[in-house]
Amino acid sequence: MAGKRKHTKTSDVTADDSYEDNKQKPQIYAKDSMDRFGDDLCQLLLSYLTLADRFATECVSKQLRRTVFASVVDITLDDKLISKTQGKESIEDFNNIITLSHISLQTIAKKCANIATIDCTGMVLSDKHSPEVLGIFRYNCRHLQEIYCKLLSYQLFPSFGSLITRIYCMDSPKSQSLIQLHRLSQLHAFELSDAFDITSGQLLAKNLRKFSYIRESIYNSQQLSAFVAHNQSLKSLGLRTHETDTNETRTEMCGQLSRLTQLRELSIYFVLTNGHNSLNACLRTIGLNCKQLRRLSLALHSTDPQLYGNTMDSLRVYSRLKRLDLLILESIDEKLLEPLKLCHRLTHLTLDIQQMSDKLLDNCGNHWPRLQYLTIRSDAITAECLVNISRLPALQTLDIRCRHSIDLLDNDFYDLLSRSPKLKDIKIIEKYVKKCGRADRRGGPRGGQGGASNRKCDDNLNE
Repeated sequence: MAGKRKHTKTSDVTADDSYEDNKQKPQIYAKDSMDRFGDDLCQLLLSYLTLADRFATECVSKQLRRTVFASVVDITLDDKLISKTQGKESIEDFNNIITLSHISLQTIAKKCANIATIDCTGMVLSDKHSPEVLGIFRYNCRHLQEIYCKLLSYQLFPSFGSLITRIYCMDSPKSQSLIQLHRLSQLHAFELSDAFDITSGQLLAKNLRKFSYIRESIYNSQQLSAFVAHNQSLKSLGLRTHETDTNETRTEMCGQLSRLTQLRELSIYFVLTNGHNSLNACLRTIGLNCKQLRRLSLALHSTDPQLYGNTMDSLRVYSRLKRLDLLILESIDEKLLEPLKLCHRLTHLTLDIQQMSDKLLDNCGNHWPRLQYLTIRSDAITAECLVNISRLPALQTLDIRCRHSIDLLDNDFYDLLSRSPKLKDIKIIEKYVKKCGRADRRGGPRGGQGGASNRKCDDNLNE
C-alpha cells in the first residue's frame, strides 16, 4: 500500500536555453505550514505576545524561533522580573538571586538582541545591582539607545550616562549628577530647585522635552526664568503652586510659562488660600501665547469657593484644546463650569468634581461633537445625565467613578448603549458599595450583552 503523501516545501527551478542564467521561481509552501505566512507577518503576530510567552513559543517551529524575538525592541526590568528568572516569588535574599540570575539574564539579552530601550524604574530592591544587570544588556544588545531610571544609584553615570534619557523621582541631594547626562529629555523631580546645583545655583537640566515636579514649591522667579530660557523645546510641563503664593506671584509665574511656545501639555495644581482670584488672567496669558497646547490638566484647591470667580472664562482662548482634565476639590457655583462648553475640539474630557448639575451636560452633543472619551468622578450622576451623554455623537468610552452608590438602574445604561451608536465601553467604579441587592451590569443588565452590537458595559466594584 502506498504511504501517505507528506506535505513538503518545494521549489520550482526552470531553465531556458535562450537565457544566459537560470531563473528561480518563488518557493511554494505547503498550506498547513506556518512558513506560508512569511517572516514579516509571523513577526507581527508574535509582537503581541509577552516576553514569557515568547520563550514558550520559540520551540514550536524553526520559523518562530527565528522571528519570535525580532520585534522585542524595549524591555522593562523590575524586581519582579529578576526574581522570576530564578522562579522566586519574593526578593528576600536579593544578593543570592542576582548572582544566580546572570545566566537567565544573559539568555534574555542574547535572544532579544534588538532591544533599543530599557525601563529600569521598577528596580527598587535591586537598584544597587542595576549597573551589573544593565551591563549584560549593553554587551549583548548592540542597538541599545535609551535607559529610563530613578537615579537611585550613582554607579550608573560613568558607564551609562550617555544612554540615560529619562529620570523619575529624583531628589535634590542627587541633582548634581544631572550634569553628566547630556541626552536627558524627561525629568520628574520633587521640586523645581532639584534641577539646579545646590551650591552654585547653576541650571543642570537643559533642553528637556518633559519636566514635572510634585511638591508644592515656593515660587522662585530667578530659577523659573532660567529654567524657561534654557528649555524652550519643552513639550510637557507639570507643576504645583504653593499656598503662600500671592496673586502677583501667580501672575508672574504664568507669564514665564507663556514663553514656552512649544508646549503641548500643561498640568497645574493651584492652591488658593486668600485674596481676589486672578486665575482667569493667568491662564489667559498662557492660552494666548502657547498656541501648540493640546492638553490641559487643571486642579483647583481652595477653602473659599468665592476665590474661583470667573477662572474658567480663560478657556475661550484655548480654541485648539483636545484634552481637558478638571479637578475641583470643593463645592462651587455651577456657573463656573459654563465656559467648558466653548471647547468644541475636545476629544478627551475628565471632570472630577463633587457636585455636578444636569445642566452642565445640556446640549453637550453640540458643544463637544468630537468627544470620544468622557470620565466623570462624581456622586451626582443621574439618569438625566446619561440621557444628555447619549447625545454625544462620537463618544466611544464612558468612565464613571464615585465614592458612594449611584441611584441608577441597568435599564438606564442599556438605554444609553442603544442611543449611542459609537459607544463601545462603559466602566463604572464604585467605592464603599455593598454588592447585595444590586444588579450585575457586567456586559449589560444581569450579565447580558450590552446592545445588539455586543458592546460591553463593565461594572468594577470596590476597586
